[in-house]
Amino acid sequence: MMGRPAGPARRTDPPPPEDTVTRKILATLLGLAVGLVLVLAIEMGSHHVYPPPEGMDFTDKAAVDAFVAQLPVAALALIVVAWVAGAFGGSFVAARVGRSRWPGWTVGILLVLATAWNLATYSHPAWMAIAGPALVVAGAVAGAALGAKKGTVPSFRKVRP
Repeated sequence: MMGRPAGPARRTDPPPPEDTVTRKILATLLGLAVGLVLVLAIEMGSHHVYPPPEGMDFTDKAAVDAFVAQLPVAALALIVVAWVAGAFGGSFVAARVGRSRWPGWTVGILLVLATAWNLATYSHPAWMAIAGPALVVAGAVAGAALGAKKGTVPSFRKVRP
């Protein structure tokens, strides 16, 4: 017979919606928004416990540096907790919605970059410069791993036909 060549059938139907790039992009954007909202909410809460001076201008680097320098360790630790919670929550949501760890890892990378920018822009104690990025990476990896559904990430195990 001269019909179709032997081999696997060609797939002509589009991939299911859960496997689209659009879903992963939207999941990444949603995860990033969730992560940033978590960071902002926890940091705003910390301002109620450790309030800044009345009328402080947060766009003035010198004023922010002076404020951070006088904060107790507990207040600075709360900032690191905010960063980690944002990385974990944002990565979790991105991985869950995107049905893959990749959107979660992308959110984690973006939040690590935001943490690095924050550390480079304002003066922080050395322990925050070390612990902050390391814990943000750990939070993002954990969030992405827990958010991804089982079996959505390719495995290195050999698949038998």
